[in-house]
Amino acid sequence: MALDLAHKLKNNKAIAVISNTLATTYSDKGLHNKAIKVYKETIKRFLSLSDSVNAAGVKLNLASEYMDLAQFQTALEISLDALKMKLATSDSSNLAGFYGQIGVLFNSVGNKQKWIQYTITANNLAKKNEKYGDFYRRMDILNELGAYYLSEHDFETATKYYDTLHTQSIKNDYKSFLEVLLS
Repeated sequence: MALDLAHKLKNNKAIAVISNTLATTYSDKGLHNKAIKVYKETIKRFLSLSDSVNAAGVKLNLASEYMDLAQFQTALEISLDALKMKLATSDSSNLAGFYGQIGVLFNSVGNKQKWIQYTITANNLAKKNEKYGDFYRRMDILNELGAYYLSEHDFETATKYYDTLHTQSIKNDYKSFLEVLLS
């Protein structure tokens, strides 16, 4: 209904924002192909509004759809393009999220060197300023760092990151992550 109203009002910004929400809803229901189609349309709409900030964010959402479909190379290409678009803007919010997602994707395609490079960049950004990555993003990054060092058999460093993750999860009552850690 909201999308119909936005179309009737010919409010392109509202159409784009509502479409992004619709695509996320499709994604949550496992309707990835529908989500992909709507995300692509939404990116075009934001770009037609000269809104690269939101277009970059939607591109990152689009890449997540391809991740869910195990199309990691496609997801990586889209994420790198989203980061490039994001860096060209003056908006640095969630910048750690962009780097973090790309790190995960490099791991998925077997490039451990780029995995740790992008994950460390994400971590440095997230530690520097909360606008670069919120609490949940920082927890994801700590988990990725722990996983990387565990894969390298550097158990001491992996334990350091997992301990920090555990401590911060308890401190912030982050129950869903604690359940994963304790299982």
